[in-house]
Amino acid sequence: QVRFDDERTGRDIVVKPRQIGFSTLELARDLHFALTREGVQCLIVAHDKDLAEDLFLSVKVMAEGLRHRNLLPTTRYDNVRELVFAETGSAIRVVEAGATDKAAQKRGRSGTIHRLHCTEVAFWGAPHATMAALMGAAESADSIVIESTAYGVGGIFYEDVMAARPGALWMVKRMIR
Repeated sequence: QVRFDDERTGRDIVVKPRQIGFSTLELARDLHFALTREGVQCLIVAHDKDLAEDLFLSVKVMAEGLRHRNLLPTTRYDNVRELVFAETGSAIRVVEAGATDKAAQKRGRSGTIHRLHCTEVAFWGAPHATMAALMGAAESADSIVIESTAYGVGGIFYEDVMAARPGALWMVKRMIR
């Protein structure tokens, strides 16, 4: 994690082992991004509904810790998987990747994404269509982090990790298609 912090590019891909806390660290960065900027959209994309709910619960726990210290601004919306801050209009949302190409094409259609965090990409149901929709909305994003545990040879995550190789396995200089 220290190496990753030192070498971040803003367009990063991470192959991670299970249970090291990388996703949680990025969730904290996601929340910080939404809290410290005005009018931004931070989107976290998980591979299924259960993980999306777990990730949002983690964001809520972090936010509640800030609320107890009077460090969390008032929320305009605080619902199933979205926090929107009243004063800044900034939002953090957690959604699941599209399970089919048709569902995937709707991801990212909700406007501009300023920070995109894609997790467990190797397990997405319709990864090419989902990623294409997301990248269209995140073209000018400040930060894109794509992370996953490995899931064999093949698939979009494997292809992008291989494309990132010579030089630094951790960085993608050329972002996904």
